[in-house]
Amino acid sequence: MRVSENRRHLVHDGRPFFYLADTAWKLFTAPSEDEARHYLRTRREQGFSVIMPVLATERARGEEGERSAFLDDDPDRPDEAFFARVDRLVDDANALGLWMALLPTWGSYVGGGRRDRPVLDAESARRYGAYVGRRYRGRDVIWVNGGDRAVAGEGEAAVWRALAAGVREGDGGEHVMTFHPPGLQNGGHSSRWFHDDDWLDFNLLQTGVRYLEDDLCGHYLADYNRLPVKPYLDGETRYENSHRNFTMPRPAGPKITAYHVRQAAYYAALCGAAGHTYGCRDVWSFYVPSERPPTRCVDTDWRRAIQLPGARQLRHWRTLLERYPWHRLVPDQPDLAARAGGGRGAAGEPRWEQPFGQALGSGRLITHGAWDGTGNVSTPAAIADDASFALLYLPLPMPLWVDLSRIAGAAVDALWFDPRTAEERLIGRYAGRAEPVRFFPPGDETAPDWVLVLRAAPDA
Repeated sequence: MRVSENRRHLVHDGRPFFYLADTAWKLFTAPSEDEARHYLRTRREQGFSVIMPVLATERARGEEGERSAFLDDDPDRPDEAFFARVDRLVDDANALGLWMALLPTWGSYVGGGRRDRPVLDAESARRYGAYVGRRYRGRDVIWVNGGDRAVAGEGEAAVWRALAAGVREGDGGEHVMTFHPPGLQNGGHSSRWFHDDDWLDFNLLQTGVRYLEDDLCGHYLADYNRLPVKPYLDGETRYENSHRNFTMPRPAGPKITAYHVRQAAYYAALCGAAGHTYGCRDVWSFYVPSERPPTRCVDTDWRRAIQLPGARQLRHWRTLLERYPWHRLVPDQPDLAARAGGGRGAAGEPRWEQPFGQALGSGRLITHGAWDGTGNVSTPAAIADDASFALLYLPLPMPLWVDLSRIAGAAVDALWFDPRTAEERLIGRYAGRAEPVRFFPPGDETAPDWVLVLRAAPDA
């Protein structure tokens, strides 16, 4: 695995690598090996390519009996039985064609956790990093430094850098590496702390569960536009079946649905991401109701939750992005000032039927209508580097005026792609495109989001 020549995605065996990950934090500590293999087979069948578990993970109340990576919490005493189990599951995943994005440790072992003192300092972190780097050399592994904690000062940054140096020492630089940051409210981007570090091959951000009505593209484009250019992707986002606020014992706010999951994935893909990460708390905690009380906003046995619709519909997301090669896409970046304007119609409903706000400027694929009346929900768009096709995601039933002259060729075929079913239906063929063309999706409140596909007509 390496970074592509244009620094926008990852490449394996000379081909663009489609990075669709699932957070499986507790894979090595909670389920039996047979259960873990069932999980791996299911995710592979659903189109995932990367699994993201933690080696040294923290344990919440009720999880004290789970396996631990260290004997007596001593990073210089790794538990051989634990790591032998990890070896077997990494090999099983690799045999299925899955890559393991391994977190050497959760962030609480360095700072910001429930512990009286950190477990890792710079010296022990380097030794531990070298240990796991050597152990998984030669396997299909991606290293994910960090673990859901902000970096509190240079002391903690030094520990994470030492861990990265140890991994590099152990694996000889064989694997790509990134850093898993906390949620947006606490920094959100690996680039905030480590963008210029040589060991950071690509950026992760964590948009998290709180921002369900927000346009995520601004967060994504911030890393896309950062210099020097590095690939980025969302490493932890809207957990399907969780509440927005999961404070126990009474989680609050709306539940995250397949719609929210799809929305984040399409925002990411059309705003330049190198891939995306799915998650479900019921699954990554491997929750079984008969074994322990809920501790993490879970209510569904993981063996049922693994089949939630959002996870299955990401296969359709992948289908679309492989049919229209995702690595060729360049974000059609919006002018954020164009959010102004719009307004509301009767009963506070968005006023759709006339273009609102400022025109988005010459050269834009979308000329009008990129935002809803609130200014919070946008239509992300991306166009192929040779202008042979473009994809536009409409998160709500909203009209768009599109400059079809941006697409190469004498005529353009327009199609609707249903992200729930992968059905693609032809809208029509357009030639002589002097004026922007208005499109309005076919959905309703039960099917609010659609993808508009524009492609050069093959026989025109």
